[in-house]
Amino acid sequence: MFIINDMELLARLGKHNILSGILARHSIFISSIKLNEYGLMLKKQIQVHTDLSVGHTDDGFDNWIIGKRTVASLGDLSSLFLAKTQDMAIVFSGEDMHLEAIAKAGKVVSLNFDEFIRRTVNDQRMVQIYHLIKAA
Repeated sequence: MFIINDMELLARLGKHNILSGILARHSIFISSIKLNEYGLMLKKQIQVHTDLSVGHTDDGFDNWIIGKRTVASLGDLSSLFLAKTQDMAIVFSGEDMHLEAIAKAGKVVSLNFDEFIRRTVNDQRMVQIYHLIKAA
């Protein structure tokens, strides 16, 4: 099970049919707080994928974020919290790598998007498309 932190890249994976193939074989989660940080159009692109699970934080989240808000957004922290409490690996894009220290300190397994794609996509053509859309 994985939790994805980059909503824009996730939407692009969905647009190019890469996400459907991943969802057929893996459980993918996103944080409801992280999703709500984005505009309506992006939310609609993501919510089309009904196999994509939306996770909600519980009461323990308020205590867990103390001292962490200075380096991360509330959405980023909610993704990390869900990964920790649900025993999932969190997937970061290049822009989110500053969160890796928080993940390590919280004993949350993390990997970058490239590694996630290598592990979950078997079709080399789809991997090539991923590299093209990531660069866009």
